[in-house]
Amino acid sequence: MLKYLIIILLIFNVFNIFSQRYQAFDCLEADKSNVDNITFECNKKVDKIKTNLQTSKNYKQAQLQLNSVDDLFNNHPEIVAIKKNYNDFTEEDNFKRELVKSGVLALTKYEEWKKKVLVAFEEKGGTNYNPDTKKYTSIKKIIESI
Repeated sequence: MLKYLIIILLIFNVFNIFSQRYQAFDCLEADKSNVDNITFECNKKVDKIKTNLQTSKNYKQAQLQLNSVDDLFNNHPEIVAIKKNYNDFTEEDNFKRELVKSGVLALTKYEEWKKKVLVAFEEKGGTNYNPDTKKYTSIKKIIESI
C-alpha cells in the first residue's frame, strides 16, 4: 500500500513539474537573448523527459531528471551571474531614483548615469559569462567606474 502511495505521489509531482514551464527571469536588456536561450534549453530538456516518460513509464527516473534540470536552472553559474548583475544594477538604480526624488540628484544627471552604465554594459557583451574561467562582466565594477 505504501509503495503505491509513493508511486502516486511521484507521478503527481512529475506532472506538476511538467505543468510549470521555465520562464525568463528579470535581467538587463543586454542579457535577454542569453536568458531566452537558457530557458528554451531547459524547456527543451523537460519536453524530452516528458516524451521519454510516455514510453518508459519510469516516473522515478523522470523525477530525477527533472530535479537535475531544475537544479541547473536555479544554480547554473551563468544564471547566477546574470541575476547578480540585474540585482546589483536595480539596487543602485533605486538608490539613484531616491536621490532624484529627494532633490539631491538632478533627473538629467540620473538619466545620463543610467544610460552610460547600460551602454558600457552592453558594449562589454552583457554579463558575458565565460564557462572556462568562470568569470563574467560585473555591472558593479562598471557602476563604480562611472
